[in-house]
Amino acid sequence: PVYHGLTGPRVKTVVDGLGSMDVSNLQSDHPVMVDPFSANRIEVLEGPHAILHGSEGIGGVISVDTGRLPAESPEDGFSGKFSINGIDNASATTMVGSVDLGSGPLVLHADMLYRDASSSDIPGCVESEYLHALHDDGDDDHDDDHTDDGDHADDDDDHGDDDEHIEECGTVSNTYIELTHGSLGASYLFDNGYVALSHTVNDSLFGIPVPHAHGDEDDHGEEPGHDDDDHGGDDDDHGGDDHDEEGPENAAIDQIQNRTNFRLKMNNVSDAITSLKIDAGVSEYEHREFISETGEVEATFLNDAFEMRIEAGLARSYDSTIGFHLTSREYQVLASDPVPPVTGTRLGVDWLTARPLGSGSFELGLRAETKQVDSEDFGKRDFTNYAIAASLRSAEDANWQVSATATSLSRAPMVEELASHGLHLASNSIEEGNPDLANEGLQAIKVGVNGRTGAFETM
Repeated sequence: PVYHGLTGPRVKTVVDGLGSMDVSNLQSDHPVMVDPFSANRIEVLEGPHAILHGSEGIGGVISVDTGRLPAESPEDGFSGKFSINGIDNASATTMVGSVDLGSGPLVLHADMLYRDASSSDIPGCVESEYLHALHDDGDDDHDDDHTDDGDHADDDDDHGDDDEHIEECGTVSNTYIELTHGSLGASYLFDNGYVALSHTVNDSLFGIPVPHAHGDEDDHGEEPGHDDDDHGGDDDDHGGDDHDEEGPENAAIDQIQNRTNFRLKMNNVSDAITSLKIDAGVSEYEHREFISETGEVEATFLNDAFEMRIEAGLARSYDSTIGFHLTSREYQVLASDPVPPVTGTRLGVDWLTARPLGSGSFELGLRAETKQVDSEDFGKRDFTNYAIAASLRSAEDANWQVSATATSLSRAPMVEELASHGLHLASNSIEEGNPDLANEGLQAIKVGVNGRTGAFETM
């Protein structure tokens, strides 16, 4: 996601209270392993509420509630939803459904999402007129060189079609996608809370458009780990182009994540603690970047992660919450230029308070965390980060609401920023991490005005 011009490791995605535990912060070709169609609610957190989720949310936090950890029984013992969405461009189809069952203390949940699309159609050509003109000028200069130099008169016989620029129009090749997400969950409800467990499998296969690539998409190449009957097919299924010429190799990504979430929530725990919530999760993530035409795997990204967050509401005359946050991950890349295992462990403590101020409200959040990164390449690095954020809001029931948020915090570099190196096939780039990176700081002030007048709303 992009928020306030920031993205990647500066905007954090939270799924059911915990991080997405994937490698979406590395490059834009690595999507977040949660789909908006699977969400019951999506919130954008900033200020005091954002800093509770760690320094990766330096630019903001996107919080996704999937409903996979039911907090109550469905009305009449059953609730569900199902939808099918279709788009004529790329023959895209999305099917999503979920169901909750239970009238007693036990509530069961299941959901599934499936998406299939071929390569996307466009009204014009992939290249802009400017780039097309550059290629034409280059071809003219190349022809002039061959004409002026008799020694190279027969070079065309050697180069064949390599010197000929192939223009792609009408379709952006290698932009197909096939995605399947499925989850099972269960909750046990008791008088002052509930305990819940869910397991989710996210599996997807998609192509990455490479500049000037015109490979054959008849069956997405030889996708490793995917049967041709499942992901194969002809051009009618996944939009292969009609070019016979072969250009640079197309890249594709085959990714899978197995994720388990646990939650315990209790109210009225004791005289000192009004509420207690424990979220814990473990994830195994893997994705392979391969050449579509041959199925040859260029790199395999592995990320095993664990995260736990404990929040306790304190018995005060105003709302006050203290939290403890632990994350641990092991990241590595298997490739011709590999990244050996890198571990990152972080421990944080935070405090959030909210109290009325006149007819409005005031919130203050504080957080301190320590992080250690351990690599076979560069050894150990230790980081300490602090954050403070405050917000003021006028009364919410007024037609006009004014808000102001001030934030000062720092972010430790992600393990990918420290350890990455080598060619990245899917993004067609060379990445080089810097193990000497230091903390990154941000200070921000945001003022907002929301207004409602009849049927109109102004922000």
